Amino acid sequence: VPYCYFSVIKGNDDPEFCIVDRNQTYIDELIKMEEAFWWHVEHKVPPDIEPKGQAAALEKESLEVLIDGLRTVDMTTNNQWVVFAQEWQETRDAATRHELLSKNIKGLVPDDAAEAFGSGVIVRRDRRNRREVCLGPQRRRTGIDAHHPARSDEEAGVVDPPRAVSLHIREDSVADLHGLAKRSSSARTGLT
Repeated sequence: VPYCYFSVIKGNDDPEFCIVDRNQTYIDELIKMEEAFWWHVEHKVPPDIEPKGQAAALEKESLEVLIDGLRTVDMTTNNQWVVFAQEWQETRDAATRHELLSKNIKGLVPDDAAEAFGSGVIVRRDRRNRREVCLGPQRRRTGIDAHHPARSDEEAGVVDPPRAVSLHIREDSVADLHGLAKRSSSARTGLT
């Protein structure tokens, strides 16, 4: 028999199964360990210690067993994996906090809003009513609370956002960009 079906039923869930390919070396090693265990049961003799060498060999061999045509791979000798795995572990708390903050921000969006923004963050609602948090430019004045009467701009410390800049791309777009940079620099210094 080249394979078997392995089925698991968890509680009231639907049964799950996978195909496990035959690996005779693994089977022989497993039977040897089972026979050793059963000898201890029949003779009522507790084993002295766990057969670590045998268990390690079996664990290594178990990695070669194909389940649904796929294998398990030990990546501990892959340097890129090690670097990425360490960084993933180091940033996991920050990622978890980021997800929580995204959830909190989404929760502040009124039900009748297609989009909400402020402080460089935008939440957009898609056609399936899912909300996505993303970075975005300041779209309007900041510092005014939408649920409270607005204070004067000076009192709220509000400043007007920078005006829009238009850019027309032509054949010589590099020269256009240099010209724009010169005009922008001259405008900031007051030169013409």
